[in-house]
Amino acid sequence: MLENRAYKYGNYENTVDTVSSYILPYYVILDQLITSINEYNALNVVESYSYSIGSNGHIMTYDVIAPYFNSERFHGDGWDTLGLFHNILNDYTAPITTPNITERDKEAMRRSLWFPNEDMPEELIRENLNYLNAYAKEYVAKNLDLIGKVPDEVFLKCMAMQIAIEYNKLFNIPQGNSIEVVNVDTRDMLRFMVSNREQVYKYYSYGFARFVYEQSNALGVVVAALLVLVLYLTGFIKPVLMLIITALLVINVLLRKMLFQKTSRCIEGYLIATACLVLCNYSYAGMLKLTMLVAQYTNNPITSMLMGLVVQIAYVLCLVGIACIEIKDWQNSGYSEFATTGSKFISGIVHAEQVVANKFASMANENFKNARANHSRLSHSNEEYDMSSVDRMLERDNERESAYLR
Repeated sequence: MLENRAYKYGNYENTVDTVSSYILPYYVILDQLITSINEYNALNVVESYSYSIGSNGHIMTYDVIAPYFNSERFHGDGWDTLGLFHNILNDYTAPITTPNITERDKEAMRRSLWFPNEDMPEELIRENLNYLNAYAKEYVAKNLDLIGKVPDEVFLKCMAMQIAIEYNKLFNIPQGNSIEVVNVDTRDMLRFMVSNREQVYKYYSYGFARFVYEQSNALGVVVAALLVLVLYLTGFIKPVLMLIITALLVINVLLRKMLFQKTSRCIEGYLIATACLVLCNYSYAGMLKLTMLVAQYTNNPITSMLMGLVVQIAYVLCLVGIACIEIKDWQNSGYSEFATTGSKFISGIVHAEQVVANKFASMANENFKNARANHSRLSHSNEEYDMSSVDRMLERDNERESAYLR
């Protein structure tokens, strides 16, 4: 059985939950979903489920919500799935699970920021609530493959939060109508290089070090530590590189080119450097995706982390190379060095194409085939060759050289 979350409305207590319930109908929706799931499982005698124990001893279930979200009761029409008809409009005609919100709670809800204004037409409120019920079913349908892979409480919290934000958008609530990701821990992203998604979702509550150890033992911890170190260095190198490029652009364009009228190719160099950075970042993102796919389908964390380590080192070397080019030809923001490097690269490609073309042309020539066959026969024969003619040619060359020196 899922535990119902205690919530408070209005300004009874100065807590985060109080503020959240004042801005969002999050706890109303979450509590109604929990009540519906528990009642459905009790009526249908659903008792089978799996669980795991988190790093803090917290027990997380994985299959308790599945029967209800796959049932006709949830997906059928006419049900007050989120309990909003009952709590907002006092409409008891739509079937609902046993309500567990008191009249005191409803009175506090009416003073909340998210509660509809009195001048809003009831027809519009019903239209919005019907849309939210459909939105909840669509949310479950889109994320059905996550049920059983992520803990039940995580799925329900994310679902209730998403529906609450959609509610605030529909009812034009000025706060709490979007989700902003302030920061993403790179170690959480690295988990997808360590194991497949099912294991990442299942053991999300584990610390990064313990998760790596559980999936790849001590060797994996060492590789992961090196990977985190390289990522840490990359976090410093990239901002420094951007500062160098920006500083050179300002110095060359504003001071040397505009103020002192110095002739340079700094703008072209800046554009080329920016293009190289963009290409480097896109290539880096593609290789990271590849390492995650390796972890997903091969179940070999050491291989995927080693690939990730190579990708990170290559990325750092590319950034350092661009910075060195910028510094070496600082008057032109690296334009001359980029042009030289590009010319060498193109010349190498052209030379390689010519070598390959000549190789194929020679192999297609009949005379070349005959000469090669004759050479093969002579190489395997045991006959001795007369080298006297070659010796006489060498002697004549030596005589000419001696006469020239005299």
